[in-house]
Amino acid sequence: MRTLIGFPWDRFSSSITSFARDSIYRSGIGRSLIALGQVTVLLFTPAVALFVPIYGISDSMSCDGVRSIGAFCLGDDVGLTREAVAVFLIVILLWVIVGYFPRYTAPVHLWATASVSSYISLPDGGEAAAQAVVLLLLVVSLGDRRINHWLLKAQYRPSFIQPVVWAAAIVVTLQVSWIYLQASMSKLAVTEWQQGSALYYVARDPMFGVSGLLTEPYLWLTGQPWGTLFLSWGAIIIEFAIAIMILTSARLRSTALVLAILLHSAFIVFIGLWSFALIMIGCVACATFPVKGESPELQNLNPRSGEANLESVNAKS
Repeated sequence: MRTLIGFPWDRFSSSITSFARDSIYRSGIGRSLIALGQVTVLLFTPAVALFVPIYGISDSMSCDGVRSIGAFCLGDDVGLTREAVAVFLIVILLWVIVGYFPRYTAPVHLWATASVSSYISLPDGGEAAAQAVVLLLLVVSLGDRRINHWLLKAQYRPSFIQPVVWAAAIVVTLQVSWIYLQASMSKLAVTEWQQGSALYYVARDPMFGVSGLLTEPYLWLTGQPWGTLFLSWGAIIIEFAIAIMILTSARLRSTALVLAILLHSAFIVFIGLWSFALIMIGCVACATFPVKGESPELQNLNPRSGEANLESVNAKS
């Protein structure tokens, strides 16, 4: 039955299949970028700086209840140093980046993400975003039967889990859109952002301010009223545009990804926020990375081996 009470069920089913397939394929790109951002945290931040005293508590990491299954808690139980645990987590994250067996690395990636986001003393917004998106990608990955998530042209085979994958992919899109909408709207409640002077103070912050070769040009630019106004309101407008474009057409979603790359690359260049930038670009990629349709030859790719079924292709030629 093609319709029921006038509803085009075949077309709806085809849309679910297409969206689920594209979401699975783009999720690998996003997961790798998120994992790369997490690697930078563990690789370039000494363990002693990840766990600092808060409110006079010498070790702010709690291992009560379900938190006892975190990597650093388990490491403490067996006598491993936190540096050794960090190395172990880096190995896991590199496995995620390489992309082999994405269906099975997804839960391990979630565990590694939670072990960082929920245990270090001072997580930033990137860790919180990573935890939410990686959790949703765990569900999306249930439909990923490729041997490696970099096989972007491998054949997609629908399964009974497809509606769940579709729903999780929708939630990923909404979640990422909400992150950027909230980021832009929350700035409007701050006087410095309203006045367009926020980045003047950010650039001169002793902890998070500008550094490197572009310090002097950036300080000069933010020292000009028009410069700090342009940069401050430009960030708000770009974040709002990303939030809206993610929910629209494929072309505008691609534009949203470009805007996210430009915005967060600026954070890297001027402020040095490598991990935050990579994680957020990865989150946006999970919702926007363009996926091209499969050609007739690629229809014969084996998703488990990534090799073309030559006999089938030759039979058609």
